[in-house]
Formats: sequence, structure tokens, C-alpha cells
Amino acid sequence: MTCFANSFGRTSELVSEADLKFLVKNLDEIDESESWEAVIDKRNNLLHYNAKCCKPKNAPVKYLSVTVFENCTPELLRDFYMDNNYRKQWDKTVVEHEQLQLDRSNGTEIGRTIKKFPLLTPREYILAWRLWEGNDKTYYCFIKVPAYCLIFLVQS
Repeated sequence: MTCFANSFGRTSELVSEADLKFLVKNLDEIDESESWEAVIDKRNNLLHYNAKCCKPKNAPVKYLSVTVFENCTPELLRDFYMDNNYRKQWDKTVVEHEQLQLDRSNGTEIGRTIKKFPLLTPREYILAWRLWEGNDKTYYCFIKVPAYCLIFLVQS
């Protein structure tokens, strides 16, 4: 498998400040023209998980999930979620993960993950993500499929 990132642009430009603005806008639900449908809303005394989806007519489906953890520092949670090697130990859907590229100037990362969900065949994902820290110790992570990433499966 090959991803030709250097042929089409810099890794640091894959997940941009515009993506962060888009994420914050959707978190704040400013866009009244879009209709979001509740998918799940679960809570207990340790956490609250909410997921919803938006099905625009002329665009791909969008999903938004928010998890609020009680009695957990933002830094601990950030380190837990962003450690993809450790994720293989606790996330039973992750079969394999490897880092393909990392831009140290802004932290944008490209990774390849194979996930296996019950009753489905394993699926491979090539994703780019970037983490931002807000002034109030709020962390934002934006994940997307690199638009330029051409993937070829090579069988030996």
C-alpha cells in the first residue's frame, strides 16, 4: 500500500485551521440550515456520550460525537486517546495501526488503521488528524480522509 502524500501537498496542510473552525462551528451548532438527528445519548456517573448525524442533500453524511468524562484531567484523556499503539490493547475493533507520516511543525499525523467490527470483514482506513489545545485546556481533534491520498493495494 502506498500513499503519495509528497506528490500532492505537505502533511501540515492536510488538516487546517479552517477544519478547526468548521469543527467548532458544528460543535456550537451555529448552522441552523442543517438538521442533526440523534443517534445515541448515554450517560452514567462517570461519562456522558452523545452522537448524532447530519444527512445533507448534496454532501456526504456527517457524524458528530461528544464524550464528557467526569473526574479526568484533559491532559490524561488527550494522552489516552491519542496513543494509537495503546489503543490496540483496549479497543477490540483495532486489528492493526501504523503511523505513515507525522509533521512535527503542527502535529498533523497520517495513519493506517485496520478495524474489525462484529459480523463484518476488516476495513482499512487511511486518516489524517490534528489536535488543537484551546485556552481553557479544551482539546479539539479533527480527523479526515486525505482527499489527495491515492491508495494502491499491492499483492505479493
